[in-house]
Amino acid sequence: MSESERQSKRQRVSQACDYCRKRKSKCDGAQPVCSVCRLFKKPCTYGNVKKRGLQSGYVRGLESLLGLFMDHVPGSEMTIRTLFRSDYADASFVDGEFLDRTTDRWRGSELAKDLEQLLTSDDNDSGQVVSQGNKLPPLEGEPVHVQQEPVIRSGDSGELQTSVAPLSFSFPGNTSALVDFYFQTTHCWFPVVERRDILQTLYDDGDDTPGARREGHQLCLWSIIGFTSRALGDNSSNACAPGPDRIHAHICSRLMSDSTIDLGHVQAVLILALYEIGRGAFESAWVLTSQAHRMRIIVDGQGLQTGRTQHVARGCLCLDTIISVLLDQTPMFPACKYGLLAELDENGLEEWESWASPSQSTTVTARRPLRVLSTFNQITQLMQKL
Repeated sequence: MSESERQSKRQRVSQACDYCRKRKSKCDGAQPVCSVCRLFKKPCTYGNVKKRGLQSGYVRGLESLLGLFMDHVPGSEMTIRTLFRSDYADASFVDGEFLDRTTDRWRGSELAKDLEQLLTSDDNDSGQVVSQGNKLPPLEGEPVHVQQEPVIRSGDSGELQTSVAPLSFSFPGNTSALVDFYFQTTHCWFPVVERRDILQTLYDDGDDTPGARREGHQLCLWSIIGFTSRALGDNSSNACAPGPDRIHAHICSRLMSDSTIDLGHVQAVLILALYEIGRGAFESAWVLTSQAHRMRIIVDGQGLQTGRTQHVARGCLCLDTIISVLLDQTPMFPACKYGLLAELDENGLEEWESWASPSQSTTVTARRPLRVLSTFNQITQLMQKL
């Protein structure tokens, strides 16, 4: 290239003035006055221009955000890793519909806006995050109570322990009423738990049930307490009782531990899925339903068959179908899976147990047969049509 060609080749400037940018003129970037403004005797100003590419500190901010998720959202890391290996095993993280959908979901979220507001916008690329003095606007709606302490390591073993405060064994004083409400309004169409096990866990302090099974029953009861408390909006009836969100976090942390699981753990996960449906978090409910199904397979492999095994299996299939319809996704279980399950025996005591609506009188004349088993069989048949 000749010297004249090299001189005529356009040189990129760090910033064009406002006048040249507006007229799309070739600006030499000279300050305080560029050559174009000097020629036309125009005021030459250099305003703030949004930098090209990612905002300073954006990648570092995303890494910090993911760290917060793993610190304060129990089971979040294992959930994502499971999705990588199952539901999204064939998804492309470079291009394609999956990438477009997930990135659009992120960029349109309020969380992305919060992160953008927290990041610095200075000219250097230090990647520093603004100080604590930068306040975000208050959240609208019901706040989520999170544990403020990060995940810690126990001793020299290097094993990670969740920082979610454990729940005491003492159940809230209104637990009996919450259990009654659950069996009146939810168990009547979704009978995945055994009433006897729940009542025994609630009242029998001297229960000698084996460890894993006892813990499963306790978690199942806590999930009922959290689910029903949220459904009733019962967050303040007992100042000493944990709120539904803390119960939810505790159960998730226990389920992600390495302890042996029992059918009660699976039942607790299914009720957590109902909890997520109740607050409109259908994708979280979908993941929990998938987790419950896989946990049920593990329990079945242990040969620990109980009277509720078929009920739980049907519960997994039904919830997966319902949530898949809500999300416009393909169910994890094809319709042929339903044919592998025998219908529940409708001659049991539970079918004819009397029932009264919690909103009506509980007199004998107002009671009707519960018919929970035939109802569940009919719901299962309906799911095959969706």
